Amino acid sequence: FAVYGRYSASKPMTFQITGRAQNGRPVDFTFTRDPTQAENGGEPVAKGWAFWKLHEVYSEILRLGEQPALVDEVREVRRRYGLETLY
Repeated sequence: FAVYGRYSASKPMTFQITGRAQNGRPVDFTFTRDPTQAENGGEPVAKGWAFWKLHEVYSEILRLGEQPALVDEVREVRRRYGLETLY
C-alpha cells in the first residue's frame, strides 16, 4: 500500500483502511501519523509518484486527445525523473 503526494498542513492525519481478509472476515486498520515527523521518501518514492503521474496524464490523453499541454507534461515528468515514456 502506498500513498503519493504532498500534505501541506502541519497537523496529524488519520487513515482508515477497511476490507476483508482472505478468510472473509472484515478488517479495519486505522492509524494516525504526524507528517512533520515523516522521513523523506527519497528517489524510490519520487519515481513511484512520477509513474502514477504519467498514468494520470496518459488517461487524460486517451480521454481528451493528444493536446500539446498534456504531451509537454509527459515530457517534463520523463525528463525530471528519468523515466521512459511514449513521448
